[in-house]
Order: sequence, then structure tokens, then C-alpha cells
Amino acid sequence: MSAAYSASSIAAARKRLVYGPSDVLFQHIEEQQKKAGKPFGSVLDAGTGLHSLRWIATLCGLDGCNDKGMTDFTAVTADESMKRKCQREVDELGIAHLGRIVICNWMDENVSLKLVDKDEDTGETKLYDTILADYLIGAMDGFSPYAQDQMIDKLA
Repeated sequence: MSAAYSASSIAAARKRLVYGPSDVLFQHIEEQQKKAGKPFGSVLDAGTGLHSLRWIATLCGLDGCNDKGMTDFTAVTADESMKRKCQREVDELGIAHLGRIVICNWMDENVSLKLVDKDEDTGETKLYDTILADYLIGAMDGFSPYAQDQMIDKLA
């Protein structure tokens, strides 16, 4: 937990959490994961935003949340301003120790998952158990127009 955020500010931030049962998309994702009998494990939020981070915070058992087995996360945005907002949000939610926010435009020629999350010690690419792309495809309109059809293959 960042020293800049007190327990009371984290408690206030957690009132913004988004729980699966209160959001149709996240409810569906949770149901599918449960049906598959798998924990969320390592999560890649391929096109992050405040809303998805508020849901991700509910997957790890913090604050009495139902632990859905998330172990860590990487959240990707193509915008420096959004990165700052997202970093502030994960700090306030008290989940910064579980993940990181990175900047990348998936459609840049030299960007691949290998560059987004490469283990600095081993040089190997991190494998994700769950990839969330809810906001990603729509946000591509502003950063990589006309390339949405290429995105799924790039993540795979």
C-alpha cells in the first residue's frame, strides 16, 4: 500500500468496486469462469479503464470480497493520462502490489505480448490465465482505427 493512501482513503475507494452480479458483462465472465471450474489466476486487462480495474479488485479476496483466485494482473492502456488515472485507482483500491499498469498500443508494429510482460529475470513471456478485452476493441477506434479485426489474433 502506498504511504500516500490511508486505510480510510482505501476504504472510501473500495465503495467504488464493481461486483460481477451488478454488471452484466462481468457477471457473465464470472459465470463462464465458474462453469469452467478455473480460478482467474494471472489476469491481463488488455484495454484497461477504471471500471474494469474496480472489478478486478473484487477477484482477489480483498476487503471480504469473494476470492475468485486472481493472483496478479497487468493492465494495458495506450494513453499516458489514462495510465496515471489507473495507477491512482489501483493505489487507492489497495491492489497496486498485485499488478502494474503499462502503456502500449497493441497495433504498433513492434509491440507484442512479449514486450508487454517480459520477465526481467528469465526473459520469458508471462502467460496469462485470463485475458479481459471488454474495453479494448472499442478503444481501438481512437488509437488504431480499422484494426479491430487483427486484435484477437495478436492477443492469442
